[in-house]
Amino acid sequence: MPENEILTEIRRTREAIARENGCDVAKLFAHFREVTTKLKEEGWNVVGTITEPSAVVREEPPKQ
Repeated sequence: MPENEILTEIRRTREAIARENGCDVAKLFAHFREVTTKLKEEGWNVVGTITEPSAVVREEPPKQ
């Protein structure tokens, strides 16, 4: 299967960011929070962050 150029670039970028942060999960999350904050300040619409509580409807399990 031929390698997808877009996926190759995504993986290369992901690995570079991980190396820059020493593959430390806490540092990675701090890095991404910082980047997200900067993008929002620049006016970008950042998706994937929860800004409002969401409603979840759960069905009760059957009673035995």
